[in-house]
Amino acid sequence: MVAWRTGAALSRGRLPALALVLGGAIANVVDRAGDGVVTDYLHSGWFPTFNIADTAIVTGVALLVLVTLRHPTPATPSGDGTSGIG
Repeated sequence: MVAWRTGAALSRGRLPALALVLGGAIANVVDRAGDGVVTDYLHSGWFPTFNIADTAIVTGVALLVLVTLRHPTPATPSGDGTSGIG
């Protein structure tokens, strides 16, 4: 829903960020569909075990936060007296 509502206002950083989050989510769903669990296979020893899909989601969210803090999207008035949220 967020990607749909912000589609027209996507900057150069928001599109890759949303793509990483969506791609990671889809990869985890596909992985879970096979045997009911997500296989975590990257183990560093000092950091929690994770997989590439988890890395994509976390990287996408971090990029989205950074881009939003750097270039906030201006609020667009809805014209009907509501806040435009919801």
